[in-house]
Amino acid sequence: AHEPIDDYAAARFLLAAKFDVGRAVRHVKDYLMWRREHGGSIQAPTAWLDAAAVVMPFVDRLGRPVVILRVRHIFPGAVPIDLFEQGFCATLDAVIGHTLAQRSRGDALEGNQLDQYVCWIDTSGSSRMNFSIEAVKMMQRMATTRYAERVGKMYILSPNMAVRTMFRMVRPMLLERTQRNIQMVPAAEVPSVLRDLLGNRADELLPTEYGGRAPPWPEPVDARTLEEKAGALAARTWRLLGTAPHSEGGEVHGPLGASLSSAFDLGSPVQRRRPAGAVGTPTCMSCFAWFSRPMTR
Repeated sequence: AHEPIDDYAAARFLLAAKFDVGRAVRHVKDYLMWRREHGGSIQAPTAWLDAAAVVMPFVDRLGRPVVILRVRHIFPGAVPIDLFEQGFCATLDAVIGHTLAQRSRGDALEGNQLDQYVCWIDTSGSSRMNFSIEAVKMMQRMATTRYAERVGKMYILSPNMAVRTMFRMVRPMLLERTQRNIQMVPAAEVPSVLRDLLGNRADELLPTEYGGRAPPWPEPVDARTLEEKAGALAARTWRLLGTAPHSEGGEVHGPLGASLSSAFDLGSPVQRRRPAGAVGTPTCMSCFAWFSRPMTR
């Protein structure tokens, strides 16, 4: 699918560059070159999937994809940082793929004009052995230069004293806007906060550990399907993008747009159209990013 570099994309890169136009333009050009070098959307490596540390299972009540980092399943060194980066990018490409699907239907979210996602960082059961400065730096770099302003809000769930101490260490590395978008959620408040984020679908979507009635998500050693390893929404989007593992139905034939309207039933309950003049989404598989107009700087 095409990823339009339109006014919404320009706004994201300008925000990430603190409204330094020249810097924002450089980041956009670097982003497009990076996409061409990788042939479009990124495929998740097997080691990343088998770790099952990051899942994208559903959208919140505002229609934003929810990406959940289960910190207790992250072991620095077990997955090399280059594969960790590849898997992280593949997950965020699933975010983009899902929002492109919404555009292809002519839908837009009034409260999510920048096509952002929300991130839940579940720190329950984690310790210092699950923490990596290198991974934090990588994710911050990707958030600034590749996936500019894609995360709308971050929730750190069940932070103990060790987690709060580590957060104070990494906070200076984060962008000011990122720091303001982070909310600490004590363990006792996790069910109520997550239920508020998901609305009337909370019981249906949330596993019992988060206060819902859905079955518990399997531990990595027990995860077998792509849905169990990466989340239902990520699995479905990768299949439509043609970047799922071949054993998981990664081959997609024909225009992506032909199947979007029926395949995305995890979409937002909010149905709105983009404002007049917004750039539409062409339906072909030839590239993942394109210029809607020439950039002169």
